[in-house]
Amino acid sequence: MALFVIVASLGLIAPNATALALANTRAAGSAAAMLGVVQLTIGAVAAPLVGLGGTATAVPMAAAIATFGIATLVTFLVFCRPAPVAV
Repeated sequence: MALFVIVASLGLIAPNATALALANTRAAGSAAAMLGVVQLTIGAVAAPLVGLGGTATAVPMAAAIATFGIATLVTFLVFCRPAPVAV
């Protein structure tokens, strides 16, 4: 059930994140390239690491999901600042 919730939420998160990254028309090409490179690099690094954990249990996959979830939270807290309040 938890895996379903995580995978289902990707359908809401990924398109919105891509649209926000490409919203700046001056750098849309660079943003699209960066999104592709980051996604493919993370996939290329994470998949073999999870595979090294074995196939007898889902713990390696759960650990990878938890690790990337925490990394996402840290990235959000470090790079996303609240917008200045207009007076």
